[in-house]
Amino acid sequence: MAGVLNCREPDQWFFFCPRQEREAQGGRPNRITPSGYWKATGSPGFVFGNNRMIGTKRTLVFYEGRAPSGTKTKWKMNEFGSISQEQATTSNAQPEME
Repeated sequence: MAGVLNCREPDQWFFFCPRQEREAQGGRPNRITPSGYWKATGSPGFVFGNNRMIGTKRTLVFYEGRAPSGTKTKWKMNEFGSISQEQATTSNAQPEME
């Protein structure tokens, strides 16, 4: 995965990378690595700013090996995605913070 690493603490790393073309067009994201894969768990959450939804958050767990027989590890990752200003103001299904 090509991206930019921001690592100021040994246990907390941040990677910033563009979405792949297939994923950006609504396709399923490719989270496969040479040694395993990242699997999404639970429902996506919302990120709020100024009482408006500005992004999404999804929790991922790393599995060693190949799906569906991979072995679950203790590694976890939070994947954040931003939404455009237009999406934030035009979505009828947009939740608001109370």
